[in-house]
Amino acid sequence: MKSFLLFYLTLAFPFLAFSQTFTMKCHIRDKYIPSLYFTTHDNVYADLLANRVPFKKENDSVCVLNLAPRKISFAQIGGDAVLVIPGENPEGLFERTHFEPFDTGSANFKLMRISAGITKTIVDYSIGSSFNRFLSVASRLRKCIDSITYRLVHDPHSWKDSQITLALKEYLAEKLAHFLVLPVLFGNPYNRDQLAAIIRRDVHINYPEYWLQVQSGRIFLKNYYRKILLPEAGYDLMKSQNNKIFSYEPFKKLVTYQYFLECLELGTVKTRFELTHDWEEAEAGMVLSNGEKKTMQDVYVNIQQVGQDISEMFTALPLINTDGRLLTDKEKKALVSGSDILIDFWASWCVPCRQAMERHRAENVVISHREYRIIYLSIDENDKLWKAVKYPFLHSKNSFRITGPDNSFIREFGIYAIPRYILIMKGGIVSRDFGFK
Repeated sequence: MKSFLLFYLTLAFPFLAFSQTFTMKCHIRDKYIPSLYFTTHDNVYADLLANRVPFKKENDSVCVLNLAPRKISFAQIGGDAVLVIPGENPEGLFERTHFEPFDTGSANFKLMRISAGITKTIVDYSIGSSFNRFLSVASRLRKCIDSITYRLVHDPHSWKDSQITLALKEYLAEKLAHFLVLPVLFGNPYNRDQLAAIIRRDVHINYPEYWLQVQSGRIFLKNYYRKILLPEAGYDLMKSQNNKIFSYEPFKKLVTYQYFLECLELGTVKTRFELTHDWEEAEAGMVLSNGEKKTMQDVYVNIQQVGQDISEMFTALPLINTDGRLLTDKEKKALVSGSDILIDFWASWCVPCRQAMERHRAENVVISHREYRIIYLSIDENDKLWKAVKYPFLHSKNSFRITGPDNSFIREFGIYAIPRYILIMKGGIVSRDFGFK
């Protein structure tokens, strides 16, 4: 088993005042213990941080983690959420990235059952599903969550700890919210106004601390803001944050970063002057940790490159044409001058790259009512495999291969994963990482 475990924890819920030991014991089958880590989540911009504390190996099939939490909080072990409760010592089996508690009366066993029930309810909605299918599954999911919530609150044999009941109820609210943004995540058809109305009707955040601890909560917050609230507000930073959900300061930090990310990816939404003004205004109003300051500074560097002339940097790319000839610096400068351009970094072996190319099948593309000329740059090492891809829209004037992947342009733009798109408007960078679909 090659998968390793990342363990999130934010100690932010004010229920218990004194630290008590929390010991998690994981049993591993086949005497093989993967790398298990405890990771704090103290930066709302990131999903994973480098602050990892490893589990300790007890023997060939058991590892443990000892913590001293002061408050009830959520964490994640493999693909599952886990409740970290001061004084509790969960023990269970870790297999295929999932943790299964042995104690059927524990909070974490109940959490596992709740998660399994929700997964079973939403299985009928997947990539390619219609909006009507979404509405039908959403209705069933609400009934399922209402039923679970009723049992948590009213059944005396269901759960006896009111503090844990509150945490489980908030987890249910997050799972519903996460499902409501699946049309956005899946790229499925949906009515934005109708979806926004459903979210505003059904999503209730009572304890916002939990929404930054649980992955599904963070995914909801990011996508609801980026794909629904921002377009509604015309990409106006202040107006987009008027929604009451984002009055909570850590949420505001998170979506401020998402705002700049969205504007930089869309490219044509804001000018560098407008983004710089928004960045300075946002930074002045936030208290940032050192990690958050670094993240925001990286965003600011990207903002400063909006509109910057790319032609000199572009000459660092060693490009070969379909005839096998290396392009001169003058030829490379000419490629990115003049008309608006979308640079598409791809490879013959990259399935998502090929799928995107098949979908668009064009030499030009219209983005925000503006036409862009596409330049296809392959990172194929094998010349024959590159040339074997014979799409009618690929020709000698728009299709080239990068012969040296280690160069200043690749390093400057961090092109270490594909597909990757850079948007250029009359020689100036508009977006370093355009979200092209």
